[in-house]
Amino acid sequence: MRRGAVLILAGLGLLLIPIAGRTIWYYRGIYRPPEQILLPAFSEITIPQPPITDTRIVLGEQPPHVSSVVLIDAAHSNRFEISELETLTRALSARGAAVQILDSNAESDQLGLEGRLKYVSAYIVVAPFDAFTAPEVEAVRRFVERDGRLLVILDPTRSGPDTQLFDFSDETSGDDVTVANRLLEPLDLAFSNNYLYDLVEYEGNFRNVFFKKFNDNPLTKNL
Repeated sequence: MRRGAVLILAGLGLLLIPIAGRTIWYYRGIYRPPEQILLPAFSEITIPQPPITDTRIVLGEQPPHVSSVVLIDAAHSNRFEISELETLTRALSARGAAVQILDSNAESDQLGLEGRLKYVSAYIVVAPFDAFTAPEVEAVRRFVERDGRLLVILDPTRSGPDTQLFDFSDETSGDDVTVANRLLEPLDLAFSNNYLYDLVEYEGNFRNVFFKKFNDNPLTKNL
């Protein structure tokens, strides 16, 4: 009888030893809540911000005390942001020119392209995707004949597909090359929908080529 009790006690001991061991190893002492962590006063923290350049251009008539007015087209679904032309607009402003935006969605702009070309000195068109109307094309032609400066810029990386899945013969829009060439046709100018390559000397990509030799032309003077 005594031997049986000893065996029972020994069995209980063997059962309790692992439990006690795990308890001692994983649960050391009693629970103590962590001390409160002092957080910084977030409301008093100010994050330094980089200087923000205001690139907004207010529409309106020719401002006083300027040598010339440069009109940038944004009325033909142009695929660019005005901020991308900041270097250009800053250079123009530094030379005393006023920069205006032609925006077909602006309620305050009632002159339209034809009206504005009567007093501006230069007209800039970047990546247009909505076709120019026949009166607009004629107005640009007359503007150039009056010694107005015209700058048309296209970017191959922003061109639309050459063909559409469904062709409904809608001539009001298209790829930028087609739209630009319709504008430039009366001036005997045209864009080619291709790249210039240089596999020897280039900047980052073989389609970013360098030009070092220029003909004698006012456009490339001092380059």
